[in-house]
Amino acid sequence: MSGYKFPSEEWIKAFKEELNKNEAYAEAAKDWEGDFLFIVTPDEGLDREYVFYVDLWHGK
Repeated sequence: MSGYKFPSEEWIKAFKEELNKNEAYAEAAKDWEGDFLFIVTPDEGLDREYVFYVDLWHGK
């Protein structure tokens, strides 16, 4: 994931792609049904808050 600017739309899309092709994650999370937010707060070098919603369902 180091090839993507964080935080960015490109980063979250790459995160999704990597997660969806990870067989170990798919097996470990096969019964998971949940969602969460990445909330990135402003700091030095980041001028605004970024929020990414991730809805995980059975390892995907």
